[in-house]
Amino acid sequence: MNALIDAVRAYTHAPVTDNTFIERITATAAASVEQICGVREIPEAVLTDAVVAWADNLYAKRGQYADITDYGGTGGGYAARAARDPRTLVMPILQPFLGIPIA
Repeated sequence: MNALIDAVRAYTHAPVTDNTFIERITATAAASVEQICGVREIPEAVLTDAVVAWADNLYAKRGQYADITDYGGTGGGYAARAARDPRTLVMPILQPFLGIPIA
């Protein structure tokens, strides 16, 4: 887990003061990716990329109201959705290893 935490911290450029938050979102991201993958054999590098993408999305949501942020300053910039459902970023990474879903 420490390697994942270090990877998330490096990817997000999080300050040292965010250590507790980084640890929490990394654990959440790892559990979420594990839930999607189940018992499938997925390369470690792919899992790491998926966890980092999920955790980065959670980090981006921090301090935003409904995933909306104001770029360019208070009231003078434009609003944009910086974060979205983490699965939007993670599923293309994992899909080649998940197989075809059967209904």
